[in-house]
Amino acid sequence: MEINSLLEPSSQIYESIHKSYKAEDIETNIIRPIARAINAKSASFVQFYADPMGEASFGVNRYIGRYPAVMSDFFNKFHPLCPWTRSVTKQLKESDHVDELLFADSFPNSIERDWDWRDNFLAHYGIVHFAGILLPIYLPFETHVAAFAFHRPREDPAFSPAEIEYIQRVSLAIKPTLHMIASAQARAMSQAIEIAYNKIDEKLGFLILDEDLMIRHANARGMKDANASRSSPPGSKLLGEVKKNLLSFNQNSGSGFIFQSEETGPVEVEIHNISVSDGRMFHLVLTTVCKKSCPVGNSCRQFGLTNRERDVVEGIVAGKHTAEFSRELGISERTGENHLRSIYRKVGVNSRTQLLAKIYLLH
Repeated sequence: MEINSLLEPSSQIYESIHKSYKAEDIETNIIRPIARAINAKSASFVQFYADPMGEASFGVNRYIGRYPAVMSDFFNKFHPLCPWTRSVTKQLKESDHVDELLFADSFPNSIERDWDWRDNFLAHYGIVHFAGILLPIYLPFETHVAAFAFHRPREDPAFSPAEIEYIQRVSLAIKPTLHMIASAQARAMSQAIEIAYNKIDEKLGFLILDEDLMIRHANARGMKDANASRSSPPGSKLLGEVKKNLLSFNQNSGSGFIFQSEETGPVEVEIHNISVSDGRMFHLVLTTVCKKSCPVGNSCRQFGLTNRERDVVEGIVAGKHTAEFSRELGISERTGENHLRSIYRKVGVNSRTQLLAKIYLLH
């Protein structure tokens, strides 16, 4: 294998980097050209950011190489063993500042004693020599960290000083490009939040998930209902159900389910898709802890009624006429009538009497 004693980034590599306008471009325009230039056999990219509770979370990730399972294995089991991941997550938790870091090593030299990380992850996926860089991206309301790593197997030589310097030199072009991409993500997130606030009321918990199904915004009620607070055990069963629902092919905006939580009792969950102007999709998850037996909620959920339609049904169950429950809900009487027609259509009835009969029959 030929080792370059002097590597000069070409104009083509800079042009390729500057053509990256969204996260999907990072693999084609940044990772692959650099990997070719420094003779890396595989490479990875991971985005870090702080979630609404201040915990470090993973965002966009990409991998090129022979082992596509490497990223899922990393996130599911091995990321706590990675020294650079530990450093980034610690800094994100403790402050808004993350150190930029250029790193290179070969695992026999430095982590002989960390056998699980070395043998069961690095060696298993052909990663013996590695070089990369951590680039913090500072935005007005959050900090992102972009981690690029390039790998070689045991039979290849370690990365040379010239190849490591090459990574550092092209990073000067990568950083402003990533800042532009992250800024676009932040603008889309702001738009999603604005849309979400028009859909919710103060009684509801809510979480906003991005396209990678990571929590990007939430209120305290939503985090509590989802048992996703900082003091919670790793993983949230409710969030697991939400993600399973979103990954199913028949998921529609406004769909929902009842989640039986050991901590809070039954939690009603409603999911709405939010599409913003640049084409990105976010998911608004509304939560509310049911009253003791949640009679109306259980029946309404079976008919696929939204939270607002459930409020209308509760008004009808309480014997209120359209003008009365519309006034209490802060909507016009015409909007209340529209909700009522939608409820009739979903439940398959033509009158309040028939509606009440079906609701109580199910309960």
